Amino acid sequence: MKNIKLLLDIDLFVQRVLVFFTCCAVVIFPFIGVMLCVLGAWQLLSAIVVGYSLKDKKRGKYFGLSLLYLLFMWASAAMTSNSETGFEMVALALIFIVIPLFIASWYMSLTSKTLDKINENKYIYSGQEGLEDILDSDELLERRMILDL
Repeated sequence: MKNIKLLLDIDLFVQRVLVFFTCCAVVIFPFIGVMLCVLGAWQLLSAIVVGYSLKDKKRGKYFGLSLLYLLFMWASAAMTSNSETGFEMVALALIFIVIPLFIASWYMSLTSKTLDKINENKYIYSGQEGLEDILDSDELLERRMILDL
């Protein structure tokens, strides 16, 4: 459980730094696209690693739905014409900037809540940990963990 807590601490710190730089990049318009790509890539990687480690179905759904949203973004970019009207620009800004920022903040909130539950010893972990954590019986009783052996 210590390794997972450390993983979530690092993940949340990196997400906060990337969100901060992404919000700062709003002022410099071309860089927001780069920062959103970096933030999105980090969060997708986080969803895979943390979701697998915790056997978390929410993160699995997030990963699948994020891939669908990326497909939607690609389709919307492919369907735009060269003559960009005001409506198309607003729609593209919503699709490529606003909605991804909301998705990123939701995932960061999910990571923060998971870390809070682990810190409060309320998170029930059903995956297998390293032997040093499994054999620590005080930790098992203290955290009320369910182990699949």
